[in-house]
Amino acid sequence: MPRYKLYLQSGPKRMKTEVRVLELLGCACNGPTTDEALAATPNAIRDYLRFLRCHGERVDVDQEIETEVVVHDLEGLMNPALIFEPDREPVSRADVETYIQRLTWMREDLFELIDGLSEQEIAAKPEPGRSIRRILEHIYGAEYNYVRNFGKIDGVPGPGNFEKLELPELMDQMEYMQEKEFAKLRSLTDAQRSDPIVHKSYNNTPRQYFRFMVEHQWEHLCEIKDRLGQTK
Repeated sequence: MPRYKLYLQSGPKRMKTEVRVLELLGCACNGPTTDEALAATPNAIRDYLRFLRCHGERVDVDQEIETEVVVHDLEGLMNPALIFEPDREPVSRADVETYIQRLTWMREDLFELIDGLSEQEIAAKPEPGRSIRRILEHIYGAEYNYVRNFGKIDGVPGPGNFEKLELPELMDQMEYMQEKEFAKLRSLTDAQRSDPIVHKSYNNTPRQYFRFMVEHQWEHLCEIKDRLGQTK
């Protein structure tokens, strides 16, 4: 029976909590309290295993799931200086291809999910929440900013003014961005895939940013699935 190690972040009162399963690259969930987030985690793991199986991975989606909290950081969800120990490992070239494969599958699923929706459905804003259109724009902007930590992305415009684009144009831009993103990630040197990424008052690691990219894509893929009433 697998025992998954959980890495948690929440505020000092253990209210909204994010759970990450680092050994299942991209798997993360959250809840309004720590207890609720932990209660949701086994189903979140199983949902992620189903995603992997749908894309050809040999995984057991019916397995009994045990979990173990190994880190619980209480400095808030947006603690930029927090580094989980596994994130200190350098990113190998084989790792890069795994990250790219996950991101490719998630983008395929995302576009398949919204295929056939009308412009009105894409633009509809729920209460509370934001429209699917705004989620797509947010995905682009975050993806751009994550990759920019490794240097300039040639030929790719930064986020902004996307509201002027028709939906097919926005989707084309997202595809173009991902193509350039993958080329950038594959071009990184050994040093760029291992050395700390230095900010003014804290450092991050390359593995963190690779992980952030995959978790972020998964988070918003699940958000749109929930919005449309579909299972993961």
